[in-house]
Amino acid sequence: MKNLLLYTFLLIALHSYAQVNLVPNGSFEQLSGCPTTYGQIELVKPWFNPNLLNSGLFNTCSVDDSSAAPANAFGYQTAQEGTGYAGVFLYWVKIAGPGPLDGNNSYIGVKLTAPLQADTYYCLDYYTTLPTGSAVSGVGAFFSADSIYQPNEDYIQQQPQIQDYYDMVDDTAIWQLQSNYLKAQGGEQYLYIGNFNDYSLCWEFCTFSYLFIDNVSLRQCDEVAAVDEVISSPITIYPNPASGSVTITLPNDAKNAQLLVYDISGRQVQQTQLNNLKQVDISNLSNGLYLFVVSSDKGILAREKIVVEN
Repeated sequence: MKNLLLYTFLLIALHSYAQVNLVPNGSFEQLSGCPTTYGQIELVKPWFNPNLLNSGLFNTCSVDDSSAAPANAFGYQTAQEGTGYAGVFLYWVKIAGPGPLDGNNSYIGVKLTAPLQADTYYCLDYYTTLPTGSAVSGVGAFFSADSIYQPNEDYIQQQPQIQDYYDMVDDTAIWQLQSNYLKAQGGEQYLYIGNFNDYSLCWEFCTFSYLFIDNVSLRQCDEVAAVDEVISSPITIYPNPASGSVTITLPNDAKNAQLLVYDISGRQVQQTQLNNLKQVDISNLSNGLYLFVVSSDKGILAREKIVVEN
């Protein structure tokens, strides 16, 4: 855990805050009108909903329970900066209605002020907090060259360039900084934040999960490449659920690889050096949900939530 915290600290420390923020209206403060009901994210232009399940806009100027701040229908939270913030459904199991009954997710989308440059590193920062419920991890950020819209409430079937299972959101009172980066292919000019999976991101069983988001920024940060260069070869951890052991496939260039296992409270419960080891004994783990992190001298290579059924 100490190494992971150091990695996060270094990543934040090397962010180049002198660069221009490419996310317009990232703190959701510039309103074209005060929200009068839930789901009016379009009032903070140029933010929009990329599917039919609306994301939320909350502001102190609203007198409506579903869009007010700090107290609203989802919980109680003051803005991390200014007077307003956004909110998304990370997961929602409907009792009835059109479309799928599970995997209903909402997102916030925005057009960046300039396209991303090829082979350039960008640091994405935003603050999150939970109004209530189980801790979550794996919130994704997807970048695209063209605007996308999905005419239903189902999850958006895109592979996010950023999806960090290490950054757990588990606080209902304090805003938590989520920091990560990507190496741009070039031409990306739209950003989407939400859950890009057809399953819950909860660390415990849940049928509903909501997330408040504030103060989104994207800045060029070339120096981050020296901290953690991601290996492109695929890594798999299976089976899931697992009983007794898991199998891990590693690329040939993964040196000094190790497996770190965390329980739902974020406590490290196992550490195993991998090297040429492909099968890892997990028979000592109690039944439940765990975060499996594979790391090497090049940084974190993979993160997977694994259900253990010993």
